[in-house]
Amino acid sequence: MTVDGASLATRLLGLTPISYDPEARSVDAVLSRGSPVTRIYGVEKLAITKEAINLDRMKTSMIPVLDSHRQDSITSSLGRVTKTWIENDRDGSMLMGRLTFNDTKEGRVSEGMVSRGEISGISVGYSTEDWEIRDRKGNLVDPESARWDNSDLVFTAVEWTLVEASLCAVPA
Repeated sequence: MTVDGASLATRLLGLTPISYDPEARSVDAVLSRGSPVTRIYGVEKLAITKEAINLDRMKTSMIPVLDSHRQDSITSSLGRVTKTWIENDRDGSMLMGRLTFNDTKEGRVSEGMVSRGEISGISVGYSTEDWEIRDRKGNLVDPESARWDNSDLVFTAVEWTLVEASLCAVPA
């Protein structure tokens, strides 16, 4: 599925997602565009490339779909990411994923909300193995240097592992 103006409008207007499959109980979604998020130490971004993203968990324990990053209970598990891929559009690269919902009360409720367009916010949980740090002028910063100015730094995760995807009312 290619994300275009029509599917974006569908998402923003809260209409039924065009990729929802009621038989498979799944939907295709943008998991991340690597968008900048302000943190206390600077701005954090994710590199969205095949080389940057470690998807090994897809082969082992799968990637859970959680309720708002909650990891404290199995009832917070709404489903799992069953397929991932990278797509590009005029705004750049995006990590895509197929979300398949659990056959539980919580999974069915979240599936219904997604299918009706009532919830469309997605946020990812990840662990970072390597960062690229740049200053406000775009110059690389040596993380071992004790003399770097920490204002306006951009931390880009250039090697990271996808741990989970969450349905959220207010994603980052």
